[in-house]
Parts: sequence; structure tokens; C-alpha cells
Amino acid sequence: MNERRKVNTKTLTQSMLAIIAIAVLATTATAQEDGFVAGYPTDTKAQELFDEFDYQAAVQAYIWATPMLNSLGVNEAMQRDVGMKPGELATAIFDKRQLPHQTLMTANDEVVYTWSQLINTAETGPVVIETPKGGLGFAVDLFMRPLEDFGSLGPDKGEGGKFLFLPVGYDGEVPEGYFPVRMKYSDHFWFIFRTFPNNPGMTLDKAVELGKQEKAYPLTGPGAGKRGRAILIGDGPFAGARAFQGIGVHLFAEFHRLVQRHARIVRERAEDEPEVVGVFHFYRKVTLRHIPLVVDRQEEELSAFALVRPEAAEILERAHE
Repeated sequence: MNERRKVNTKTLTQSMLAIIAIAVLATTATAQEDGFVAGYPTDTKAQELFDEFDYQAAVQAYIWATPMLNSLGVNEAMQRDVGMKPGELATAIFDKRQLPHQTLMTANDEVVYTWSQLINTAETGPVVIETPKGGLGFAVDLFMRPLEDFGSLGPDKGEGGKFLFLPVGYDGEVPEGYFPVRMKYSDHFWFIFRTFPNNPGMTLDKAVELGKQEKAYPLTGPGAGKRGRAILIGDGPFAGARAFQGIGVHLFAEFHRLVQRHARIVRERAEDEPEVVGVFHFYRKVTLRHIPLVVDRQEEELSAFALVRPEAAEILERAHE
């Protein structure tokens, strides 16, 4: 009887161990199929997770950079397609309204646009934007953060007026007779003025002439009080949204090209907002590892870390070793 009990106990123990072994093997197989072993990712799964992180960071970098890419893209079109000189306080007028081959973000063909390029108040000093009665417009900084409205939505109440844009940290005298606009985050801004040819009593020619009355000039210095050129675009080319045409690697190639060319401008945002450092870390990682063909290797040193404060770059380097 005792011998029989020993046999049954031994058999039961063996059966239990077999069941446990099968369960463990099944769990391990399932875990390995899911990419984890004992709660830890396999090498393959770890690489997948890093790739997913890169993808999500790419999405955030694209979203973050969209306003900047738009501003810089329009600025380049003003110089390349319209013929503005860098730093020139000129305006471009879409005198035939926007045509299908002229690309701009969020523009429409119902109005006549009078548009500036990026204005750097750190170089020009305070700048006056003089608007006529009868239009609507606005001014934004490099990242399209709103600065001021012109027209019925602005402080001039639709009567037109003189808006004085002051550089970041400006502590000089502000003369009377102006609507002061103090730059807070960026020394760079650009403005748009819209006139409406479909309004009662208006025509396309009248809308264009009204747009020509928009003036931009420095408050002091040789050009004070003298408006810059008003350039009619007509049916000429204007590729202001080139960075957003199509989807693919070229978007990040354009991101890289614009950041490299305008490193000093982009630095304003990086220095102003520390969280931007993470975006620049991704920018460096992607352009130098994932899509090296879009990178001029001679420019590697002028990378994201060159655009942020040194201590922030050192922290990131240590965090990603």
C-alpha cells in the first residue's frame, strides 16, 4: 500500500512538473512572439521600440517646425521668385490674386495680398508699418505667433495707422502717434495686408492700389519715412510652400536645409524655449543617421547641438550614451 502510494505520488509529481514545464514553455513562446522574455524586450523588439520613438519624435518635430518652415519658405520665395534683397523693407503684391501655380499656406484667391519678407528688428531697429484705411491684416513672428492685427480687428479700428515694431528688450523712447508692438520672443517678424476687390465699390485695380499704400520703413536712419518697393507679382512663380509639397524624406531634407541656412534665426527659438532641445536632438539624430544622403557631411558640426545652449547639449549627450 505504501509502495503504491509512493508510485502515485511520484507519478503525480512528474505530471505536475510536466504541466508546469509546458505552461512555462508556452508562456515563453508567447512572450518571445510578443518580443519580450521575462519582461525584457528582445534585441529585435528593442530596435522596434527605438524606431517607434524615432517615428513619434519625427511627427512632433514636423508639427513643431511647421510654422518656422512656412515663414522661412515664404521668405526664400520673396527673394528667389520676387527679387527682394535680404533685409529689404519691400512688399510683394499679388495683383492678380493668388494663381494656382503660386503656392502659399492657407492663402485664398478672394483677396489681394500685400506681403513682406522676414524683417529683423535687431538689425533695422524699430520698424514702422503704416496701414491705410479699408483693409485687414496682421503681423506674426518667425514661428507665426500673433503680434498685432491691422484694420477693424486692430487698435486702429479700421481707420489705418502707424504701428511701431520694437526689438526684443527695447528700452528706448517710444514716440507718440504710433501703436507700439513690443517683440517678446523673436526679433524677426513679417506682415500681411489684405484688400477686398469684391467689396461694394471696389475693383481689382482699386484693391491693388490700396495695397500699394501699405508702407514699411525704419523709424530712424537713412530710410526713415520712406517706403520700400512695392513689387507686383503678376502671374510669375511663387513657391512659398515648397517644404510642404508631398510627403516623404524630402520634408526632413528641407527641414535640415532651412535650419542650416538660417541657424542664427532658429537659435532664437532654441534659446527661448528649453523644451525645443529635444526636437533638435531628434533633428540631429535623423539627419545624421536615418537619412544621411540629405546631409552635407561638411555641415555635421553645424548640427542641432550647435543651435542650443551648451549645457543643454551636454545633458542630452549624457542621457543618450
